[in-house]
Amino acid sequence: ASPGRDYAVLASLRGFRPGLQLPDNTRRVISLAPDALFYLLVSSGNVPGVLENFRGLLDHTGAPPAATPPTVRLPAGLPRGTRVCFAAVAFNPLMATGLDVSNPWALIVE
Repeated sequence: ASPGRDYAVLASLRGFRPGLQLPDNTRRVISLAPDALFYLLVSSGNVPGVLENFRGLLDHTGAPPAATPPTVRLPAGLPRGTRVCFAAVAFNPLMATGLDVSNPWALIVE
């Protein structure tokens, strides 16, 4: 965790692979396959009404603030089985690339 650091939650509809290898001579990867949703979140940090509070400042425990947690509201009508994959990064100058990377997770429409 990176308490007190800026964070961003990123998402992809393409899945976890191949991911983005970080240029720090380690095996660290942002485990998302970049797509339009990924780049939209990189550039804006939110998709109003759908993915909100996807950027912010981590609290003293390294978690997003309880008052404004990342929120996901998937639009009605998404096909069953649609998978939205997520990973988070914290901007941490103590890391070789300046990024602390979370393990990925997914939501699946049922």
